[in-house]
Amino acid sequence: MKRGDIVVFTHLQNGQPYIYIWRIIGLPGDTIIAAGESLTINGRLVLRERIREEESAVIFREKVDDATFEVAFGRSPTQRPPDASVKVPPDHFFLMGDNRFAAYDSRYFGPISFDSIIGKKL
Repeated sequence: MKRGDIVVFTHLQNGQPYIYIWRIIGLPGDTIIAAGESLTINGRLVLRERIREEESAVIFREKVDDATFEVAFGRSPTQRPPDASVKVPPDHFFLMGDNRFAAYDSRYFGPISFDSIIGKKL
Protein backbone atom coordinates (compact mmCIF):
# COMPACT_ATOMS: atom_id res chain seq x y z
CA MET A 1 0.00 0.00 0.00
CA LYS A 2 1.14 3.53 -0.71
CA ARG A 3 0.31 7.13 0.12
CA GLY A 4 -3.00 8.13 -1.46
CA ASP A 5 -4.53 4.64 -1.41
CA ILE A 6 -7.98 4.26 0.12
CA VAL A 7 -8.22 1.44 2.63
CA VAL A 8 -10.98 -0.28 4.58
CA PHE A 9 -10.12 -0.96 8.22
CA THR A 10 -11.66 -1.75 11.57
CA HIS A 11 -11.35 0.44 14.64
CA LEU A 12 -13.06 0.23 18.01
CA GLN A 13 -15.57 2.99 18.68
CA ASN A 14 -17.33 2.93 22.05
CA GLY A 15 -15.99 -0.59 22.58
CA GLN A 16 -17.50 -1.90 19.34
CA PRO A 17 -15.64 -2.67 16.08
CA TYR A 18 -16.54 -0.21 13.37
CA ILE A 19 -15.54 -0.25 9.68
CA TYR A 20 -14.01 2.91 8.17
CA ILE A 21 -12.85 3.83 4.67
CA TRP A 22 -10.14 6.52 4.64
CA ARG A 23 -7.12 7.60 2.59
CA ILE A 24 -3.49 6.80 3.52
CA ILE A 25 -1.71 10.10 4.19
CA GLY A 26 1.23 9.05 6.38
CA LEU A 27 3.53 6.05 6.03
CA PRO A 28 5.70 4.42 8.71
CA GLY A 29 8.38 6.89 9.82
CA ASP A 30 6.59 9.98 8.44
CA THR A 31 6.05 13.04 10.60
CA ILE A 32 2.54 14.39 10.07
CA ILE A 33 1.22 17.75 11.25
CA ALA A 34 -2.45 18.44 10.58
CA ALA A 35 -3.73 21.76 11.90
CA GLY A 36 -6.98 23.26 10.66
CA GLU A 37 -6.80 23.17 6.86
CA SER A 38 -3.00 22.84 6.86
CA LEU A 39 -1.26 19.50 6.30
CA THR A 40 2.51 19.00 6.51
CA ILE A 41 4.29 15.74 5.76
CA ASN A 42 7.96 15.41 6.73
CA GLY A 43 8.34 19.19 6.90
CA ARG A 44 6.78 19.82 3.47
CA LEU A 45 3.49 21.70 3.30
CA VAL A 46 0.96 19.85 1.13
CA LEU A 47 -0.19 22.26 -1.55
CA ARG A 48 -3.78 22.43 -2.75
CA GLU A 49 -5.38 23.82 -5.88
CA ARG A 50 -8.92 25.13 -5.52
CA ILE A 51 -10.94 23.45 -8.26
CA ARG A 52 -14.63 24.07 -7.56
CA GLU A 53 -17.30 25.01 -5.07
CA GLU A 54 -20.33 23.00 -4.11
CA GLU A 55 -23.29 24.02 -1.95
CA SER A 56 -21.65 23.38 1.38
CA ALA A 57 -17.97 22.80 0.55
CA VAL A 58 -14.95 23.99 -1.34
CA ILE A 59 -13.17 21.23 -3.28
CA PHE A 60 -9.39 21.21 -3.67
CA ARG A 61 -6.96 19.00 -5.59
CA GLU A 62 -4.21 17.80 -3.31
CA LYS A 63 -0.93 16.32 -4.56
CA VAL A 64 1.32 14.33 -2.26
CA ASP A 65 4.28 12.64 -3.94
CA ASP A 66 2.76 10.69 -6.87
CA ALA A 67 -0.77 10.70 -5.45
CA THR A 68 -3.34 13.27 -6.57
CA PHE A 69 -6.86 13.36 -5.14
CA GLU A 70 -9.70 15.71 -4.24
CA VAL A 71 -10.54 16.83 -0.72
CA ALA A 72 -13.44 18.91 0.58
CA PHE A 73 -13.57 21.55 3.29
CA GLY A 74 -17.01 22.49 4.58
CA ARG A 75 -17.78 26.19 4.41
CA SER A 76 -19.43 26.27 7.83
CA PRO A 77 -18.19 23.29 9.83
CA THR A 78 -19.98 22.77 13.11
CA GLN A 79 -16.86 21.14 14.49
CA ARG A 80 -13.27 20.93 13.29
CA PRO A 81 -11.06 17.91 13.96
CA PRO A 82 -8.35 18.28 16.57
CA ASP A 83 -4.87 19.29 15.47
CA ALA A 84 -2.49 16.36 15.23
CA SER A 85 1.28 16.11 15.28
CA VAL A 86 2.64 12.56 15.14
CA LYS A 87 5.51 10.43 13.94
CA VAL A 88 3.93 7.35 12.35
CA PRO A 89 5.25 4.21 14.10
CA PRO A 90 6.48 1.12 12.25
CA ASP A 91 3.67 -1.07 10.87
CA HIS A 92 1.16 1.82 11.00
CA PHE A 93 -0.51 4.35 8.66
CA PHE A 94 -1.91 7.84 9.32
CA LEU A 95 -5.30 8.09 7.62
CA MET A 96 -7.53 11.05 6.78
CA GLY A 97 -10.97 11.34 5.26
CA ASP A 98 -11.39 13.35 2.06
CA ASN A 99 -14.15 15.41 3.72
CA ARG A 100 -11.57 16.92 6.02
CA PHE A 101 -13.80 18.66 8.56
CA ALA A 102 -16.28 15.78 8.86
CA ALA A 103 -14.00 12.76 9.19
CA TYR A 104 -13.37 10.78 12.37
CA ASP A 105 -9.86 9.72 11.37
CA SER A 106 -6.25 9.50 12.60
CA ARG A 107 -6.44 13.09 13.85
CA TYR A 108 -8.77 11.70 16.53
CA PHE A 109 -7.49 8.18 17.17
CA GLY A 110 -3.90 8.24 15.88
CA PRO A 111 -2.21 5.98 13.34
CA ILE A 112 -3.76 2.58 12.66
CA SER A 113 -1.88 -0.71 12.48
CA PHE A 114 -1.43 -2.70 9.27
CA ASP A 115 -3.29 -5.54 11.02
CA SER A 116 -6.52 -3.51 11.21
CA ILE A 117 -6.70 -3.11 7.41
CA ILE A 118 -9.19 -5.49 5.85
CA GLY A 119 -9.21 -4.21 2.24
CA LYS A 120 -8.18 -1.63 -0.31
CA LYS A 121 -10.26 0.29 -2.82
CA LEU A 122 -9.24 -0.64 -6.36
